[in-house]
Amino acid sequence: MHSTAFKYSHLAQKLRRHIASNGLQPGDRFPTEDELVQEHGLSRITIRKALSLLEQDGLLSRKRKVGTVVNRAIEESLDLHLIRGTVLILIANARAEMGEEDHALSSVLRGLERALADRGFTAQIVGLGRDEQKDRSRIAQILHRGDIEGVAAVGNCVDRYRDLLHAVPMVNSCTFVPDAMPWVGLSVEEATFVCVGHMLDQGHRRVAAVCGPWVDSRALAGFANGAKRAHEERGVPFHRSLLYQAFDGESLPDLVKDILSAPDRPTAIFGEDWRVCRAILQAAEQLNLDIPRDLSLTGIGQNTQYIASSVGITAYVPDNEKTGEEIGRILAGVVDGRGGPKEPVFVPGRFIVRESVVAPAKELPVVRGQLPENPEERGN
Repeated sequence: MHSTAFKYSHLAQKLRRHIASNGLQPGDRFPTEDELVQEHGLSRITIRKALSLLEQDGLLSRKRKVGTVVNRAIEESLDLHLIRGTVLILIANARAEMGEEDHALSSVLRGLERALADRGFTAQIVGLGRDEQKDRSRIAQILHRGDIEGVAAVGNCVDRYRDLLHAVPMVNSCTFVPDAMPWVGLSVEEATFVCVGHMLDQGHRRVAAVCGPWVDSRALAGFANGAKRAHEERGVPFHRSLLYQAFDGESLPDLVKDILSAPDRPTAIFGEDWRVCRAILQAAEQLNLDIPRDLSLTGIGQNTQYIASSVGITAYVPDNEKTGEEIGRILAGVVDGRGGPKEPVFVPGRFIVRESVVAPAKELPVVRGQLPENPEERGN
């Protein structure tokens, strides 16, 4: 039912654009039902329902022996709200709740909303993930309203709802890996390659990479491939044992403390996002390791730039506003029937060098706080 409602409401929007873009005036002939069936490949019932919507708006008149004619012109510059409908922007509730901390999400949304507004769309943001049944009901109700022309999925939040959204033009974005086309986002492999490569160029030879438990196996392969390629292009051996991932429920600072407490500990470490970088900073502080003198650090993400720290973190920062603009541009093309790219659209970011990376020290400092304080216990 929701798919059918979307089809005729979406066709009605396309027919409104046809009136505006062709400058049709009152009394001008409008395509017949047969012509519209042939052109759009939809059922006659869907065509009739779409024409009825335009009649209700006062845009068309259907008269016996005369056919369908334009009843009112649309000035595109004045009546954009008639020409374009609404784009549904779906985000994960976990991201929505980051609030002021999530600078990246707000930048993506800012660019996306601007791109949609420039093309005459309005936007509605819906957070998903707290209650699947309620989310399904909300999506169904919104689609039944009849003015949704497309969906922009920001992050990994729509897999459970694709059966409801399958008939709606959609652009997927900002996931670790391209999961469905069209897709817009950051290449985690390229970002890792740049970050790890920078630390190798500074002379580090034991560079660890740490990922959080939210990274799936395909994304983990992207991070691993980026680190491996950085080593191979510089002729440095790549140690698979230096690639770590936390498991669900594991404390990230504790994992990093274990990594940094090993006798042959890494001299540099890469964190895949701001949460991992923050955990690295916490672990280093607890172990009395100075960044960057004792440990160099790089990471990914705009949020990484805003972590409270005495040392600025060198990071690969996605161009999130550009990403949002690309989502809007591509989605508008899909809505207008031009289709979308069949390959992922990777939006390059910027590598921002700050104070957290220097050449490694000749001698590694002793990690304090790990040996028992009682000398008798040390000997056991």
